[in-house]
Amino acid sequence: MRLSHHIPGCLGLLAALFLCPPASGWTPPPQSGATPAPSPTVNEYWVGRIDLPERTLSEIPLVITLIPPLSPTGTWSVLLDIPPGPALPGASATLMADVRMIDDTIEFVSPDEARNAFRFTRAGSEARGTVTVGGVQQLPLTLRRVPEAEARQSMLDRPQTPRPPFPYTQEPVTVSSGARVAPAEELTPLGATLVLPNPPFTTPYPAVLLIGEDGAERNQSAGFHQPFAVLADALARAGFASLRYDDRGSGLSGGDTAETTIEARTTDAASLLSLLRADPRIDPSRIFILGLGEGAVIAAQLARITTPQLTGLILLSGRATTGATSIIERDRARLNAEGESPAYIQQRLERRTAVLNAANAGDEPALRAAIAEEIRFDTEARRGEGGGLQDWQRDAFINQSVQMYQSPRFRSFLPHDPIPALKSITLPTLALVASRDLTNPPATNLEPLKSALAAGNPAAEVHLLGGLNHRLQPCLTGFDDEVTDLTITIDPRALTHILTFARRHAAHP
Repeated sequence: MRLSHHIPGCLGLLAALFLCPPASGWTPPPQSGATPAPSPTVNEYWVGRIDLPERTLSEIPLVITLIPPLSPTGTWSVLLDIPPGPALPGASATLMADVRMIDDTIEFVSPDEARNAFRFTRAGSEARGTVTVGGVQQLPLTLRRVPEAEARQSMLDRPQTPRPPFPYTQEPVTVSSGARVAPAEELTPLGATLVLPNPPFTTPYPAVLLIGEDGAERNQSAGFHQPFAVLADALARAGFASLRYDDRGSGLSGGDTAETTIEARTTDAASLLSLLRADPRIDPSRIFILGLGEGAVIAAQLARITTPQLTGLILLSGRATTGATSIIERDRARLNAEGESPAYIQQRLERRTAVLNAANAGDEPALRAAIAEEIRFDTEARRGEGGGLQDWQRDAFINQSVQMYQSPRFRSFLPHDPIPALKSITLPTLALVASRDLTNPPATNLEPLKSALAAGNPAAEVHLLGGLNHRLQPCLTGFDDEVTDLTITIDPRALTHILTFARRHAAHP
């Protein structure tokens, strides 16, 4: 669902730009027709505003960064930052498209379907222009040039987010997956980004296939963090190619997340792996797969069935329990972290278990009754705080929940046990577990993971990293609501483990 459908006026038109992840399914295309500027060597930082004819929001503050090319014949890059506020979710390091510079006039467009067009002319330290929204409405744009330190005060602090110029090449890729998923029963296009190192590294490159969370876009964006973009950047600087992709129903990939099973996701990943192996710039004897969260489950499944054998497997914050058990243990960890009493936690989890058991059995009447009981218990436990649901709201919630639990996605996830795949793996494996992971908590995943991996490979590396959340970020609580407040996208310890492991097993200097 597009959020812009629910935001009135020109603010809704702008939402398509300001709500999109920085590089969600988009790789900068070759920029033609641009006039090279006369070889500046420093970035230009421009802060200002877009004026809006709205009563609730009169202007949108923004920062535009102009980045000079690496060579006199190259083209400029432009980044857009929007500081988040009560009425705007913000944007961080969004790379603009179709950059043109003619004397002191700069033009570029947003990298999304809306293609919002920016145009302004510099006059000393000031600039004026327009933003054309949706090809129809022109809004005034006012800017002034400032030092970098002042500009960064209006940007989200994301020091690891890659910013151009990049010392590597990015290529947009589309792969047709062999997995046919009802009701379409046809090949599904998957949008991806292939990253290739620049000299001094030479072909054929070792490569890493990055497999993300269920239903996530290729950068795994959350809270203005882009962990897979950070990983791809670090790998390229170390001489490794990488391929990351949008899961079904996200970014530029087709399909429907709710209709996608674990088996279909594994087939999708296999299609991307085949593309890597067929590329003459990639060394097929030095390919790794890396999975984050549910992507780690898919990575283990893929490693189990892939021939010839892969070079290595990297599992980040994966689960080692069935899907249903993982939901219960996730809820237990979060309720404990919130300070709930043992008695309340036990009663809450008993009701959640009844819901999952009914869903797993495919018993819709029992499922509806279990969800209704969960709602009743939750309303009573709140002791009047916030009020309860009206009958129509309760019925709508039950219907939506039943639809979710009965989807192919959930019917595949709930009974799935990753242990057989983990036990079968004999190739070099690195697993990183986060001490504050409230999605796959170490209390119920660390020891089963160690035991399962040791069955096929006693030399498998498993590391528990203290103070990190599910996404391997240094954190205070591990809850999702603090992610936007965090500065680091991936803890340097995790990056060091990943790069050291990959270099060692790829025999790469």
